[in-house]
Amino acid sequence: MLSRSLPARLVQHARRRILKISTTWPWKEAFLICWNRLCALPVPV
Repeated sequence: MLSRSLPARLVQHARRRILKISTTWPWKEAFLICWNRLCALPVPV
């Protein structure tokens, strides 16, 4: 059972990860900065 209190969902479409985040979540900006930094890391080989 999924909780309605989750601020974001991670979905996949066409081999891409998409973060769907609530516009009213208070920590949205900080979370997006962290997410973008993680996505910028090189893929391990």
